Formats: sequence, C-alpha cells, structure tokens
Amino acid sequence: MALQAIVRCVGVQYRNHYKESVLHVAMGWRRTAEMTKQTYTRSNLEQKITYSTASVIDGSAMARSLNANLKRLISQHVSKGERPPALAIVRVGDDPASLLYVRTKLQTAARVGMNDIQYHIPSLKASEEVVLDTIEQLNKDGTVDGIILQLPLPRGSLIQRIDKTKDVDGLHACNVGNLISACQPAFRPCTSSGIMHALRQTLPGGTSSNTFLEGKHCVVVGASSIVGKPLAMELVNSGGTVTIATKHTGEQLRYHVSNADILIVATGHPQLVPGEWVKQGSVVIDVGCHPSKDGLVGEVQLSAWNRAAFMTPVPKGVGPLTVSFLLQNAVTAWLNHMEA
Repeated sequence: MALQAIVRCVGVQYRNHYKESVLHVAMGWRRTAEMTKQTYTRSNLEQKITYSTASVIDGSAMARSLNANLKRLISQHVSKGERPPALAIVRVGDDPASLLYVRTKLQTAARVGMNDIQYHIPSLKASEEVVLDTIEQLNKDGTVDGIILQLPLPRGSLIQRIDKTKDVDGLHACNVGNLISACQPAFRPCTSSGIMHALRQTLPGGTSSNTFLEGKHCVVVGASSIVGKPLAMELVNSGGTVTIATKHTGEQLRYHVSNADILIVATGHPQLVPGEWVKQGSVVIDVGCHPSKDGLVGEVQLSAWNRAAFMTPVPKGVGPLTVSFLLQNAVTAWLNHMEA
C-alpha cells in the first residue's frame, strides 16, 4: 500500500486589511486587497522568478535528495528480511481539501517504500470516543511505527493522546517541550524542520555550525502551534534573534518585516506581505500555499523576488520539505521500534 501523508498549510485564523501599502488592524488582520498594477498568472510567476534578483530556494530538489536517502535506507533493511516502515493516517471528517492533500502525498511515500494504514472517520461518526478508540488501537499495534491525526480536526486536537514514540508530526507536548528546553525531541515538527533544512543548505555555515544564525534578525509572521511557535524555538536554538509577529502587531508589522534578515511568513492568508516591505538582500521563506484564480499563491507578494537574495517559490518550496521530514520522522520511529 502507498502511504498517505498529509501536510497542510495551516495558519492562525487572522484576517488582514491592506490598502496603499499600509496595514490597518480592526478585529484581527482584515484584508480588502486592492490588486492595483498587475495580476500574476502562472506564466507571470515563472517570468518573475526568472528575471528576479533573488535565487530560488529549491525545496523540491532538496526533498528529492532527502527522499532518495530514505529509500536507500529502507531498501537496505527490507533486503535483509525486515518489514518496511508503516504509518497510520487517521482522517477525521469529510473535508474534500483534506482528502486531496492526502492523495497528493501517496506518490512520494510509495517511492521511499513505506506501507500505510488508512482510517477515515466520517463527520457523522467522528465523536471524541470513536477517535480516541482508534488512536488507542494504533498506539498498541506493534506493527505501526507512526500515527498522523489529520489536521484540522472538527472537534479540537487529540494529538496528545498519540503515543509520543509514534508522534511523527512532532506535535505532542513532550516533543514540543523538549524543543523549547533546547533538548533533543524524539521528533521535530515537520514544517519547521523543513524550513531549518532549507536555511542550513542556503546560508554560510549552515551545515557546519549549530549557531549559524548568530547575528541574524529572524522575523516569523504567524504564531501557530504547528509552524510559528516551534519554528521560533528552532531559530533561537540556532543562534538567531527572533521576533514573532501576530494579529496584535498591527501597523508595526511593516517595521518588523523591513528589518528582517530572515523572514518567514505562515499566517494562512494569501499575499499578506507586500514585496516592497521586504529588506533588500534578505532570505524569504513563504510557507503559505493558497488557491487563486491564477493558480497557487503564497503569502508574500511576488515583487519580493526583486528585493530578496534567496526566496522559496510557491509551490515547490516548503511543502515538499515538510513531507520529506514527515517521512524521515516515520523512518526514525521505525528504526527505534526495531531496536527496542
């Protein structure tokens, strides 16, 4: 069977208001977008990147390399008669986008040689008791190495009930707590791991120094428990000076963005940050991935490509790396279980 691994672009539930390059705050981030000069189609986006001053942070290429290493490792063990890793995906509810995201990850997982166990609990049957019973069964199953509880959940998060040794999303309180205390967590959150990998592969000293962000001002726009908060801890642990912007930052958002050596935007709101706010020569990580009439767009407007030194594209930036680190966590859990 092919693995379903779902990673959504999940942001805080804020709304924003942008007009004439000024961010006004009423109740959260309200955005009435006045798209003035140009609407970028897919061809416009490709042209913009081609003729921009920023170098592309190619998350897809990095992910292919990581996945190839995982495939070799799994193949070596399977060739000795050992079972392949198995990952259980529990999808709660009937969100069609959730189903689509799951299906898009099947091909990647199959390439590395994983097995999957799929559970779908329809909305009408998705009581807390039913979900908990499913999680408990998987916790006790010795052939299951990792468990993913599909986010977002219609009745809140039940992630804390997952065995922390099978928490391959890295969102269990024990794993996040170890990250905050600068200890080695069993599993790191997948999106923040992917972003840190991209930064390490891009910046000088990234692959050789644990504090390669020393002296860098890192601004994280968005404070979700899935991306913003764990990422901030990763940046601090790597020597960065970190500012977290939230809906309460208000009109000071422009100030913080314009002073960021490294800017990471993960709010859940398309084209929130105008390109002219971006500091010249900075590194921009655009986590967002949103459908629009012209295709998928991020949360940083495309004119940022003419100011940044390095920038992730949307799509094929953060997303593929998130999936790779989810699979890497699953392989780590598998190896740990075989050694136990």
